Amino acid sequence: MSKRITVVLDDAVADGIQLLEGRSASARVNEALRRAIERELHRHQGLVWIQAMNDDLGVPSTADYAEANRLLDEAGFGPSEPDEL
Repeated sequence: MSKRITVVLDDAVADGIQLLEGRSASARVNEALRRAIERELHRHQGLVWIQAMNDDLGVPSTADYAEANRLLDEAGFGPSEPDEL
């Protein structure tokens, strides 16, 4: 099922959609929004889970983070860069 709504896009976004060949603009916008919403819902669910853990167990201490980093390093994961998140 589909629902028609009006959305105003920035010129650059609209121009970019029109440059893409193949599928309709509606199909491309739907796909992009679906992926963005899925990512945002996943992020939100993660934050809810973290808050629940903090509520149940307390906020991790500096020592807890140090131990977690040590274990991750030991397992070969190494430090994460903020841009990778």
